[in-house]
Amino acid sequence: MAAVLYLVIPCYNESNLFLRGIIPQLGFKQSVVHYSRAEREAGTTHYPLSKMVSLGVIGEYIGKIYLETKGRPRYIVCERKNIPEE
Repeated sequence: MAAVLYLVIPCYNESNLFLRGIIPQLGFKQSVVHYSRAEREAGTTHYPLSKMVSLGVIGEYIGKIYLETKGRPRYIVCERKNIPEE
């Protein structure tokens, strides 16, 4: 990992830090891994699509609440120019 990461991590006031989610957020280089998924072995699903959609909407709101409660910084200042230190 880049040395700058060691300066940025303390800005995240989290006890359970999810590095795989934070590193892309900071703009570090990413790669895509393509794979082929095997067909479902247990036949077809019996879970209705409407229930999955409603759970997805609820999950989206819960996810947003969760992210807000983590207290992550809105931005990271890498360099200051012509601004006095506070």
